[in-house]
Amino acid sequence: METILKKSAEEIHVQTNNWMKNLAFYHEELTIFQRRLEEIAKKNNSQDIHVSIEQFQNKFIIQEHEIKTLEHLIRHSEELAVETVKTNMRRLDDEGSRQYLQVQDSYTQFETLYDELKKDFYTFLCRWM
Repeated sequence: METILKKSAEEIHVQTNNWMKNLAFYHEELTIFQRRLEEIAKKNNSQDIHVSIEQFQNKFIIQEHEIKTLEHLIRHSEELAVETVKTNMRRLDDEGSRQYLQVQDSYTQFETLYDELKKDFYTFLCRWM
């Protein structure tokens, strides 16, 4: 907690800006993944593959929802953190720190789960493309 208390508004802005750019990239990547699924669906008509395709489509929808949720949380957290920093001599207070750390944890967890999904999807692609 002590290190987060020493973050300036600029540091918070840079970090949250990086998160938002990464989320935009993940969104684009999911669009590409969806196109690959469509290609595979057109080339293969076995029931087994269609079950897997549907599972990945559902996972991609969930990830899109998570991206939107995180974007909202990040924007809200940054607004609060910057406002808190302005009123508290340019440093975060305990409440602002807690919220910022919660968003940071949520973002880190999202990236971990997204990386696992990506690995699973690449394995699937190698099998069917």
